[in-house]
Amino acid sequence: MQRNETKQNFNIWVYGKKGDLQRGSGLFVPQEGVTFDHHFMLPEDGADFKFYPGAYTISVCAKIVGQHASFQMASIHLTVGESQAKALAEPHTGLYFDWGPDQQSYHSHVQKRSPSEPKLEKLMQMFAERHDG
Repeated sequence: MQRNETKQNFNIWVYGKKGDLQRGSGLFVPQEGVTFDHHFMLPEDGADFKFYPGAYTISVCAKIVGQHASFQMASIHLTVGESQAKALAEPHTGLYFDWGPDQQSYHSHVQKRSPSEPKLEKLMQMFAERHDG
């Protein structure tokens, strides 16, 4: 992800449907395609990324099994508004971008989840424990 001169890799990818998220390490896409919700998270090395108002470019990269180099699949341009950036500073708040096929663009909305809902990080920890043991 890039905003002006700032770049940040979100190297943890989780995909699936609500309640059935999988940590991404590979994905088979048949000819008819697949549809999932995608979550990209920061590495756990202390990286911190704050969203400020402005234009962002997301580069989605992939690597085909058996090939050494990755390639850019898509470049997506999104805008974070001032009120959205302010809302993202609050705990339990996320910014979602939904594709609008008629307008051929993404439409954003802020969503605040209840603190009692399980955090994505907790789901990831449970998934890791389930596959390590």
